[in-house]
Amino acid sequence: MKQKLIIGLSLLFLLVVIFLIGRDLFTNRENNQGNPTEYNLEKLRKIDSSLICYREVRHINPSLGVVHALAIDSSSNIYIAGDNEVQVFNKSLQKVNTLKLDSSANCIAISGDILYAGIGNHVEVYSTKSGKQTNWKSYNSKGYITSIAVNETNVYVADAENRLVFRYDPDGKLITVIGKKDKSKGIDGFIVPSLYFDVALSPDNELWIVNPGKHELINFTENGGFRTSWGVASMQPNGFAGCCNPIHFCILPNGKFVTSEKGLDRIKLHDQSGKFECIVASLSDPNTQALNNCSIGARIHDLAADSKGIIYVLDASSKLVRIFEKK
Repeated sequence: MKQKLIIGLSLLFLLVVIFLIGRDLFTNRENNQGNPTEYNLEKLRKIDSSLICYREVRHINPSLGVVHALAIDSSSNIYIAGDNEVQVFNKSLQKVNTLKLDSSANCIAISGDILYAGIGNHVEVYSTKSGKQTNWKSYNSKGYITSIAVNETNVYVADAENRLVFRYDPDGKLITVIGKKDKSKGIDGFIVPSLYFDVALSPDNELWIVNPGKHELINFTENGGFRTSWGVASMQPNGFAGCCNPIHFCILPNGKFVTSEKGLDRIKLHDQSGKFECIVASLSDPNTQALNNCSIGARIHDLAADSKGIIYVLDASSKLVRIFEKK
């Protein structure tokens, strides 16, 4: 008799648990039709004007059908790549030179009178005075070069398809491969869902690389050792949203970071430790498809800064370089 009573109570308890679980499942489904991860566009469209600390002062309108990449040299000359050429403007925004390329460059970097162009899976080297110098051997056939950073002794090349950064000497000799997974050294590898993978050098020649799938910027030694990182996934201004952000960044002469995001099209300023300071500009309404779909391209194609900390934004939709100064 006692055993039957225990079995009966157990069955009753099991039925109550099943009822409660079913009620929660179906009631919540009916009463909460919204997607808990859905972005609130109305909130995203509203930017607190007190957070905007830059103003657009001028722009450059190159005679290019498309614009792909941007670089600034030590004399504040501006190099804009598009179609199969690079147009050069001086600091007064007058066009002073045009360099013809074999193909359209995905990215460019300038050191002295040498221009490095990322074209497909390899780097091509041009003299600003005499034209093409050489092609560097590609790491492999599947590569896609998306960013180049250069100083006097090193050329760092970011490859979005291989998810690696290559360190070359100025003559094109491969010295180090950065970003290969190595748990013993605390390196998890780069997560690059789309063809946005950026690299830059600080004024002190510290190497910084975006890990877009993890919404962070990572500081490496020149030999590829991990040093530190910053960044967080968030829709708020202090974080990076979507599948893979930030897509571009540059570092100001004072060591502060400027970042741009795909989908939100917002450009932000962060201090030397990565702490959000303010918004430089927000160029358009949020695009949730671009936030979530890695195959959708970005409006902002590149960022650069000159020796005075003036920020240059390559706006692909208007085919302009938009210039921003601190308010």
